[in-house]
Amino acid sequence: MEKKLIYIGSPERSIIKKLKETKYQFIVFHTVKEFADRYDKNEEFNIIIIDASLSQDELYAFEGGGNKSTVILAISPEESIQEFLYSPVADVIFDDYTPSSIIEKKLDRFLIENMDHKRDYLDKLEELEKEKEEKVYQLELIKDINLILGKVLQLDELLSAILKLALDFTEGKSGAILMLEEQSGNYQVKSFHGLDGEGVSGVRIPKDKGVMSTITQNNIGQIFHSKQEVFHWEPILPIEPDFKSFIAYPISSSNGIPAIILLYDKLNGSGFSRNDYEIVKLISRQAAGSVENARLYESIKMNYYNTVRALAIALEASDPYTRGHSERVSSYAIIIAHSMGLPQDEIHEIEYYAILHDIGKIAIPGEILHKEGALTESEYEIMMTHSQIGADIIASIGFLQKVTSLIRYHHEHWDGNGYYHLKHEQIPVQARIVAVADAYDAMVSDRPYRKAMTSKEAIIELKKHSGTQFDPDVVKVFVQILERFYGQN
Repeated sequence: MEKKLIYIGSPERSIIKKLKETKYQFIVFHTVKEFADRYDKNEEFNIIIIDASLSQDELYAFEGGGNKSTVILAISPEESIQEFLYSPVADVIFDDYTPSSIIEKKLDRFLIENMDHKRDYLDKLEELEKEKEEKVYQLELIKDINLILGKVLQLDELLSAILKLALDFTEGKSGAILMLEEQSGNYQVKSFHGLDGEGVSGVRIPKDKGVMSTITQNNIGQIFHSKQEVFHWEPILPIEPDFKSFIAYPISSSNGIPAIILLYDKLNGSGFSRNDYEIVKLISRQAAGSVENARLYESIKMNYYNTVRALAIALEASDPYTRGHSERVSSYAIIIAHSMGLPQDEIHEIEYYAILHDIGKIAIPGEILHKEGALTESEYEIMMTHSQIGADIIASIGFLQKVTSLIRYHHEHWDGNGYYHLKHEQIPVQARIVAVADAYDAMVSDRPYRKAMTSKEAIIELKKHSGTQFDPDVVKVFVQILERFYGQN
């Protein structure tokens, strides 16, 4: 600890001689003005001694001490102390009578007190700096969360994005997001990472199972550093990692708890910290509005879809030969799409498209639609309009915009001999898939003008027209699926 001080005043005072007898180093300034002009602000002095013979105006003008230094007044017996009672002076030294040893002890006491005060000040400063950094980090985190989640409207994609955020910012190893099922009141695994897919995908979790009951009943998060922290741990997931650390946090809204985030272990093997928990809490709270909006969007979508689907089913219900056709086509098409490895969003489009592909037939006269014999050329031209009419019906439904072109082109042929003469990859892959599924279901169903074929006969027809009417890759995949299901024969 350096013993350094400043003396402001007359160098003739006896205290100067006594200071020289101490271990203190000191610099002398004759006046406050000289101190103000010459003092190096980078030089740290914890004690300043001021000569009482300075004028009171000079003393009040002195601002060099502040919170960093202790100001001591050097005074002689004939000088009055009264006039300095309201000045920035911390203590006095009677320089004529006080021995140098006592002066040094007094200075040491002030130096130690000042250093303690400085340490407290620096600790507080460090604490405030940490709080500031944490606030800045949280603001940056909120900005990143909003930037990422603001771009996603599809609920499944949103849940995957939330889970990825939580794992990335906590350096988590594995996790899942559970979504509320409105009808049962229980939860279902909707997104997961680092877990056994077959063991957790789509699994339903009772809301009162283990810690789930604490989360759902009290709307609070949980953090554990081992299963032993819980009196009787009941696994949430059927196949659950033997975790060392665990965080669960509800994504809450005014309507309840639509989703729950689960995280298991950190990548580096250490346990989740309280800061990790606060990050998950922040992500959950920021994501709540996005989840609620996505659920509302899904609900609106399904209402629109169900309305149009009801029309399609009602159209088929009027004809015993086509009843259930669209739903069967949808099932076949989804299986083909999965087998061909199409992205999930395109599979969703196929599901809607296959159900609605013949919706335009609602405008086709019944005598043409249900005619038992072959259509005349003019009747065939009228029948051809159903694809465009269907596209026009669906075009007004925002989320089905991509399905519009698929409905328009669902009678295109691979070789270009369809309604609009598109060929090969010009035809959307979803339309090529549904074309095969549609033809197969039509062939194995009774029609007014013929009896249903067997599956074997329909497969022969698909192969026969592969490369002309149908995409050969789609036919190959579908035939393999049918042969696995029905057997080679």
